[in-house]
Amino acid sequence: MNPTFEVRVTYIATDRVGILNVGAVAVVTPKAIESVINITNFPYTNVANSVRLNIGVATQASAVQATAQFTHLAGGNGNAATYFTLNKQVLAGGVLHPAQISAFVDVAQTADFGNNDVVGQVNVKYANAASFKIVSVTFPAGAASIIYDPAVGAGSTPPDVAAYNNGASSIAFSFVLLALIALLF
Repeated sequence: MNPTFEVRVTYIATDRVGILNVGAVAVVTPKAIESVINITNFPYTNVANSVRLNIGVATQASAVQATAQFTHLAGGNGNAATYFTLNKQVLAGGVLHPAQISAFVDVAQTADFGNNDVVGQVNVKYANAASFKIVSVTFPAGAASIIYDPAVGAGSTPPDVAAYNNGASSIAFSFVLLALIALLF
């Protein structure tokens, strides 16, 4: 295995609305947590292969919304609204490239995403409105460095920053993410 291979995840929270410039531009708010996934020196067996990030999402009943820049999984409304956002661009090898985002696939409510408490926590919070899904993001083939930035939050989906006020607020941690790196064949 390549001794310099590394996966680093950084979480960013703020008490102000702003723009985070990590490859593609991301909007950060007091009601969101931005995660920056940095993959370096993946040990490809063939440079034509790609890295795929598989993400499990457990939340309230939700629907997919797509914009030119983002794919959102959004649920609830008003003060109970939550979202999980995937950017359609990735910084690979220092250059912006399209990220291939699969369809969200429903999985059984017994899916624990590697954490035995997930099903219980989500079912207690949302009861019959609980939703468990898997989505995959595929990055450009052979990329030596990959920077990707999914986010979770409460309220309106970004980049609709007009819905946020200037005060700090707490985030409803209704989303549970598990990222698994898998090599495409």
